Amino acid sequence: IDGVSEVYSVTGDTDLIAIVRVRNHDELAEVIADGVNKIPGITRTLTNLAFRTYSADDLDHAFDLGLGD
Repeated sequence: IDGVSEVYSVTGDTDLIAIVRVRNHDELAEVIADGVNKIPGITRTLTNLAFRTYSADDLDHAFDLGLGD
């Protein structure tokens, strides 16, 4: 599906997480409503928006517990 860049199989209440990358909200609505929701077997979607992207280096610093020092 155009706009879906990655799909992850995950544990918990959700079976799959799809990463959708679009330029505007109108495109997001098209990808979800006209694409993902029309796939046989998809019974429900939950859409979350990411406001900011962090690099791997940012994440390493954010979750560093200082145990290796």
